[in-house]
Amino acid sequence: MVGRWCAPQLLLAVGFAVNGLVLYVFTKVAQLSLLMRFGGALQFLLTLAALALLVKAGCRRPVSSFLSGMLVGFAFEVLGTRTGIPFGAYEYRWAVPSLLEVPVQVVYGWGLYITTSYMVALSLESTLLRVFHASLLTVALDMAIDPVMVSYGLWRWARAGEWFGIPLENFAGWFTVSAVSLLLAESLSKAESRCPLSWKCSTLCYLAAYAPFIAASTPATAAPVLVATLLGAALATAPQLVRRAWPHRTREARSLITPRRWGLCR
Repeated sequence: MVGRWCAPQLLLAVGFAVNGLVLYVFTKVAQLSLLMRFGGALQFLLTLAALALLVKAGCRRPVSSFLSGMLVGFAFEVLGTRTGIPFGAYEYRWAVPSLLEVPVQVVYGWGLYITTSYMVALSLESTLLRVFHASLLTVALDMAIDPVMVSYGLWRWARAGEWFGIPLENFAGWFTVSAVSLLLAESLSKAESRCPLSWKCSTLCYLAAYAPFIAASTPATAAPVLVATLLGAALATAPQLVRRAWPHRTREARSLITPRRWGLCR
């Protein structure tokens, strides 16, 4: 049963950890672009393996969120690079393969980060709460991503923003893209029964997503990465902490949070 409950999340977590280690070596020890490509490629292969396990386990909602995240994220990136909506005016300076001026890695990242957040939110009963919670989790994750990536010159905004140089409308854009992606994923998987993933493993996977940005952070970006990581941890655990604090709430309140899925790798 371990493969069904925890293996996909653990594979993704290993991918984040490996990529974090590679980024640490790249940024702190040696300027080796080949090493960075190796870390990214290994993480991509682990992501594919995790998605395959999810399909095999009959848990297609995260797979739908990965595909819809890439599709919707790409559409909004094309719009954003041309109009500044909804992220604010920005441009990419990342010398990697691109599609319509959008780096392929960015499209992949949308699917990966939205899915990682969504798996945590699957412990909630309500569709709208799942979408809202997962969207908040992706915003918290981006609060770590953008300051680090901008510090390395991979993209930049037309104006310096309020969050360590990042405009606040960027985070509104992240919430919008995540919510639209997940509403689409929910509609595509409406007939599917509850996805049997361990909440603890999903939370571990989500927190591991911060590892590459912790590893690549500099003294100038250490503060936003730390704050974002703590915020992400608080948001990820909040629903379960509320459930434990008030176990005898009304039926309507209890219906918002899954009454099971507490065991680790059950």
